Amino acid sequence: MAYFVTGGTGFIGRFLVENLLKRGEPVYLLVRKDSQKKLAALRETWGADDKQLIAVQGDLGKPTLGIAEPELRRLKGKIGHMFHLAARSGPTSKARGTWSGSRKPCRQAAFTM
Repeated sequence: MAYFVTGGTGFIGRFLVENLLKRGEPVYLLVRKDSQKKLAALRETWGADDKQLIAVQGDLGKPTLGIAEPELRRLKGKIGHMFHLAARSGPTSKARGTWSGSRKPCRQAAFTM
């Protein structure tokens, strides 16, 4: 079964994703629209292609993580494990609000997949 990771392009998430890729199962990453370049660089670093490391565009603040309905249908039954590591960091962010505010969308997405 595949893995689904939020925050996979972030500081901590990178370490997890790198290790998950070594297991040989596909890794689906929730990414913002503006994270595509970062994802391409990480694919190159890890030697992963787009079948091993799959971008799923979404938004933590929206129901079902902002994943489009057709994409949710495509993921249904494929995800065996979900890791929620996404958070905002920095002096002006409210990291706790991001994490706790995204628990419900994560649960919705997990039950949909």
